[in-house]
Amino acid sequence: MKFFTLFLLLGLLSLNGFSQTSYTWTGSTNTDWATSSNWSPAGVPSTGDAVSIASLTNQPVLDGNRTVASLTLSSSSTLDLNTYTLTVSGTGSFASCSVSNGEVITGSFNASSSTFSADVSASGSSIITTSSTYQGEVSLNYTGSANVNSGGNTFEGVCHITQSGSGLFVFGQTNPDVFEDSLFAVSNGSKTLVFGTSSTGNRFEGYTLFQRGASATSSGIQVGNYGSTTSLLNQVKLSSSNYAAGSFSTSAIDFRDCLFDSTSSLSIDTSGFALGQISFLNTTVFNPTNLTLSGSSSFYLSAGATFEDSLSLSASNMTINNCTLKDWSH
Repeated sequence: MKFFTLFLLLGLLSLNGFSQTSYTWTGSTNTDWATSSNWSPAGVPSTGDAVSIASLTNQPVLDGNRTVASLTLSSSSTLDLNTYTLTVSGTGSFASCSVSNGEVITGSFNASSSTFSADVSASGSSIITTSSTYQGEVSLNYTGSANVNSGGNTFEGVCHITQSGSGLFVFGQTNPDVFEDSLFAVSNGSKTLVFGTSSTGNRFEGYTLFQRGASATSSGIQVGNYGSTTSLLNQVKLSSSNYAAGSFSTSAIDFRDCLFDSTSSLSIDTSGFALGQISFLNTTVFNPTNLTLSGSSSFYLSAGATFEDSLSLSASNMTINNCTLKDWSH
């Protein structure tokens, strides 16, 4: 009987240890995250807990590196990370709020009309950001199966965007995105990573790498779309690995309704371009361009593509029609 009672007690303690508590920030005492009276119910959120923060007089200041299960910041709320890292193992939701002074790491990520002066890293089955400003370094890795749309964002720091899932990962939906610093865009999934899909004024102002990765199994990256406008203003590098599925005509990187400004340059990255097609459709390039592809790769120039200066192309396959080429060789 004593053994049974002890076993039951241990079981209840174990269940309690793994149960999730939903904590709401009240700021009743001060701004310290670690003060239990600042939370309802009283306590300090732990690894398995859900956290909600609203706009109050005392806004939370993180006291050290912490992990929670989920995080929700609502309108006008602020979170000062105090140089520390807050890890969210599940979903981080940010609505009309601000996060500063550290790093937030999440699984799935949903941000709207928010400002991040902290670094942001998210990898999950839902990544959506709209009308938000990112002042630190950003890493977004989409792993889901649904098509997700983002747009209206300004990325002021270095940005890494990766499509690793089976759904479209779309930027520039309805409102344009602006990338002010370096962008490393990689397609590693079975659907396309898309920029500037249905908006005017998309801008890539820093160094930009568009890469069709080795684990990709379908189309790679699409930049711009018919009826949208996308400007590329700096050094642009293209790369395509010998990926798992595809041929020379499988789309690797498409440019549609794009403008490579006179301040830009376009070249193949040192990692090479080994398989797939580079397309220029209704796209204008102002500066001299020399592109050499290897393996079973190809060019497709059509639908009003214009190269205003010298163009040199080398590839195993080319399709060129309805273009304006001022000075080209192959």
